[in-house]
Formats: sequence, structure tokens, C-alpha cells
Amino acid sequence: MRPVATRRGLTSKRTHDGLTLTTADGASIELPAVTAAVWQAADGRTDLAGLLAAARAVDAAADEETVWSALDALGDAGLLEGRAAPPAAGGVDRRTAIRSLAMAAGAVLAIVPALGRAEPAAPAAPDARKAGEENIKLRTRAEQEAKASLTAAEARAQESAKKAEAAAAGDQASARKQEQNDKLTVDEARKKNQEQMDKLADARTKNQEQMDKLSGGRAKNQEQMDKASGGRAKNQEQNDKAAGARKAGQEQQE
Repeated sequence: MRPVATRRGLTSKRTHDGLTLTTADGASIELPAVTAAVWQAADGRTDLAGLLAAARAVDAAADEETVWSALDALGDAGLLEGRAAPPAAGGVDRRTAIRSLAMAAGAVLAIVPALGRAEPAAPAAPDARKAGEENIKLRTRAEQEAKASLTAAEARAQESAKKAEAAAAGDQASARKQEQNDKLTVDEARKKNQEQMDKLADARTKNQEQMDKLSGGRAKNQEQMDKASGGRAKNQEQNDKAAGARKAGQEQQE
């Protein structure tokens, strides 16, 4: 399968998100980026793998279904010389299966070009070509609106995620600060308690020193009192001896 794009009577201009084709009568056809890449690569020599490579050059998520979708849209617009021949799936041709899914999915598949099947086709009549051009325009507009909506949704999701991260970071910072404050309070309380215990120990030491000094003073005082008492006893003994001597002298005189 090596499709050939119709280029006769067409001029192309690259746009922000694809190509704008202008016909000889001035009509414009807007091609999305992937569809434009497939149309440009369809030179009659490029096979499905080559078309897929061209599609992935502008959209890394593109797959074979994307290429078939683009080929079908190009065939509807009369931009292919004949139709591509995708493989059938389970006895039901691909075009019928995909369009049935599109009807079931509604707007979700409305922005995706329908996939094609093998259909011998003559060059499109003017009315058919015009209808195809309008179909491409509608699909392009729907795709652009869907992309804008998706971009807005992603932006909102990112903003919400950032706010959630900021809130979580703020909560963590507050928790760390509270933990630090609690630790500081405990440390301060322990420090004050230790200071009070040290002061009490110093006071006890000083009190013991004073008691030891007082006890030493009492011992010295008692020693002095004992010495004084011994002196008085000796003095009394001497007085008694002197009185005895005087008494003995008087007796001898008599």
C-alpha cells in the first residue's frame, strides 16, 4: 500500500497547526498537522511504515490507526488518487467498524478523522470535493477546539497540583517549625531544671561547710573550756596546799 496524494491545481501554505491547501478556484482546505504530514509523504513510493514515521515526526503518539484515519479523511476530500486499502477486521471492513464506534462514542471520536477501507474511486466530482473540504474544515475546527479545551484542562490540573504541593509544603514547614519550638521548649525546661538542681547542690555544699565550721568552733571552745577547768583545778589544789601549809605553821607556833 503506497498511496499517491493529489497535488494538481493545489498550492500549500504551512500554518500554525498544519497546512492550508488552496484549490484553483480559490477554495481552502485546512489539514491538521498529522493529516498534512501523511498527505505530504504520500508520493507513491512511501509505504505504511514510512507514512507512520512521517506522522510520528509531528505527533509521537501517532499509530497505524492514526495514519488510516488521515488517509480516509484525505480520500473523503478528494486529495488521494484512489483510496488506501486497510486490512479488514473480523469480517467487517475497517471503515464500517470505526464509524460504528464513532457513532457510539459521539463527540469523542468526532474530532478524529474516520479510518478508511479499500474503495476504488474516481476523481472526486466538484460537489463531493467541496463536501470533503467542508468535512476537513469541520474536523480541523473540532480538533482545535478539543486541543484548546484539553490544554485549559491540563493548565487547571497543573495549577491545582501546584496549589496542593504548596499547601503540603506549608503544612510540612509549619510542622517542622512547631517541632523545633517544642524541642526548644523542652530543652529550655531541662536547662532551667538543671540550673536549679546545681544551685541547690551548691547551697547544700555551703551549708555543710558552715556546719563543719560551726562544729569545729564548738570543739575548740570545749577544748578551751576544758583547759580553763584544768587550770582552775590546779589553782585550787595549790590554794589547798598553801592553806594546809599555813595551818601546819600555826600549829607548830602554838
